[in-house]
Amino acid sequence: MVDMKLKINGRIEVIDYDSDVNYKSNIQDITEDGILITIPMKEGKYLPLNKSERVSIIYYEEKEVYQFEVDVLGRTIDVIPVILLSKPQNVRLIQRRNYVRVLILKVIKCLNIDRELLAKDVSRIVGTTSSHKFKEATLLDLSGGGMRIKTELKLQLNDGLIISLPLIEEEITIKAKVVRCDEQQDNLRAYGLKFLDLEEKDRDKIIKYIFHIMREQRKKGLKGD
Repeated sequence: MVDMKLKINGRIEVIDYDSDVNYKSNIQDITEDGILITIPMKEGKYLPLNKSERVSIIYYEEKEVYQFEVDVLGRTIDVIPVILLSKPQNVRLIQRRNYVRVLILKVIKCLNIDRELLAKDVSRIVGTTSSHKFKEATLLDLSGGGMRIKTELKLQLNDGLIISLPLIEEEITIKAKVVRCDEQQDNLRAYGLKFLDLEEKDRDKIIKYIFHIMREQRKKGLKGD
């Protein structure tokens, strides 16, 4: 049995499969009947939830991520407008946040940096390098804590990299180090990377992108790790 502990002010996301968008909300109260949440919103747009509708919820509990289903019981006003949901059903632990991993083939760019530069801020490193030094690599899998890539670069354990990672609507720059050197194929070698000094807002963007990929794979009948 999954041991999930809902908390007041806990952060949740309501999955809207029609638009492939997650709407943010938070838990206002927990009662014997169910859960009271704020009206889910995304960039100023509210997600209408109709009574008796069943929806899927993602709940963030520190470093754990859960997904469960609820029925919409109705709306009320408790200082602010809130939606009453049933008690969670079909609860499952997705995995620890940093290790929700998805298989993906995607072209990214990376820059090998001196190990002493790993202690510096990403923006300072990028600001002192020329863009033409970035090399293309193939992203093989991605998690909130790292990634696996294939590249022609010859790297060793603990070597530093700056990664330019394209997401859905933006591109973020990440600092990482090599933690695993895998098999070599032709002139390419696969490496396991661990993110360093990753800001929480960027980790959230990566995890959101991972869930997007997982949903797309489920629609196509594929399965991530």
